[in-house]
Amino acid sequence: MPGEHGGEGCSCQHEAVLVGGKDLLPYIEVDKVTALNELTVGSCRGVFRPYEERLSEDKVCRSQDGDPELIVYVRFSSPCALSSLSIIGGEHGRSPSRVNLYMNDESLDFSSIQDKQPVQSLDLVEDYCGTVDYPIKRSRFQNVNLLVMHFPDSFGGDQNWIYYIRIVGESSGHQRRAVDAVYESKPNIFDHKSSVESFNHFGLT
Repeated sequence: MPGEHGGEGCSCQHEAVLVGGKDLLPYIEVDKVTALNELTVGSCRGVFRPYEERLSEDKVCRSQDGDPELIVYVRFSSPCALSSLSIIGGEHGRSPSRVNLYMNDESLDFSSIQDKQPVQSLDLVEDYCGTVDYPIKRSRFQNVNLLVMHFPDSFGGDQNWIYYIRIVGESSGHQRRAVDAVYESKPNIFDHKSSVESFNHFGLT
């Protein structure tokens, strides 16, 4: 994990206080989390884990060498209202500097996202402990079945490294039904940076 942990003054000793909801990890369909431009297929799933395991070095989602851009698709088992999120990134400039958030739009890829206005954009800091809480405008993020997280750049590194993401909010508790068939209809592999990335996104590998 980037940075030194456990020493005197280390902020990782202090757990973030949840405001505006609870950890939505139980409602994230981790096995269905996908990403575009990840170096290792499926590595994006490992960043969604219990808070007490956030400092683990075992799981990290890296972008392709020389290209820090990432898009991560997070699916929920029931509609959620989102309140905040926290992100742990890599050191040496390999942390995401910004995240653009979209909801309920499976069609977004590296081509179409350029013309799409984010529902909200957040400027990030280099956080190695997961104690920085970024508020999400809850009024805009109601009934979220799919959260699309676009990380366009890093703090100067040639990659983005993401160790951990926590999403906070409230779940409706109502189970989603027959949604995946809509999400994955008519994929167009030419809309992505490469055919390999497209295969990763649509689960064809």
